[in-house]
Amino acid sequence: MTGIATLSEGFPGTAPLVTIAIPTYNRAALVRQALRSAITQNYEHIEVIISDNASIDDTPEVIAEFTDTRIVALRQTSNIGLIENWNACLRVATGTYFILLSDDDLLLPTAIDALVASFHTASAPPSTSEVAFSYGISEIHSAHTLTAYFSPMAPKLESGDDFRLHLLRLKRANYPSATLFRTADLRSIGGYTDESGISTDINVSFKLSAKYPSVACTLTPTTVYRFHPQNLTSSLTIAAIAKSTRAVGTLALSLNSEPYRLSTIKRAANFYVASSLEQQILDRRYFKGLTSAKDACASFFEYKHEFFQTGARITAPKAVVKALLHRLFGWRSMRIKN
Repeated sequence: MTGIATLSEGFPGTAPLVTIAIPTYNRAALVRQALRSAITQNYEHIEVIISDNASIDDTPEVIAEFTDTRIVALRQTSNIGLIENWNACLRVATGTYFILLSDDDLLLPTAIDALVASFHTASAPPSTSEVAFSYGISEIHSAHTLTAYFSPMAPKLESGDDFRLHLLRLKRANYPSATLFRTADLRSIGGYTDESGISTDINVSFKLSAKYPSVACTLTPTTVYRFHPQNLTSSLTIAAIAKSTRAVGTLALSLNSEPYRLSTIKRAANFYVASSLEQQILDRRYFKGLTSAKDACASFFEYKHEFFQTGARITAPKAVVKALLHRLFGWRSMRIKN
């Protein structure tokens, strides 16, 4: 990638403006890095909207350190909630494209360049009319397991139906910080909503993937995603995660355009819920001090209702075996793969 000089050859004028939105709350220690990763993109035609959700730490002072004229700083007078803060960024965005960068994640230097290029070169001849969105590969840093690994690879171009099915099978992962949408498309579906709980980002991806023939992937790393005890997913109850992931499965079934795949998607949806619970319980319980497989097993009995609701009873004993393997051989030898 070589930045605007390359991309602008495919456009009648200047390369399209991209809005990088950074909603933040009490993340003074990390938001500086997120902001720096946004303004140092080699794709220069950007605006960076950062919305401080009434932080009570040093976040306002950190934001004030940056004098780049492409930064638009918003300060909410009271905490308006996570999703509404996302929408606050969307409402004032002026870019053709929009990406939501979490305040604890990072964009790699060529991320925006690669994502915009993927939008415009995923089909031949280059066209964005067929593509719902483009997303990149994420480098995932897990504070729970002290490992770093990449999100699953995907085809350069695939149908929306295939994308949704493979995401339910955990063979795709389009984190918000690695996904580029058309701003107009996000507004057309009402922005971000809480109908799928914490899975509002997947909710958006699923809805838009049903409106266009295909989804594009850069095939290259674009984002560093940090999974740690303080991020949103880690802070919610297991019951809330179960409810949210079930909502994703229900949405996938409603968007299915291939009737013969209905039973396949239903099985994938159950797998998605059970696997999400398995990973969360392992991360939270076993890797935060549990010292035996017996303890891990006990934690699953506590949440057996959530597992039985998915029809995936085998998941609990499978995860206990994984916890035991970790105790014997270490995490790197048995990273969760479903």
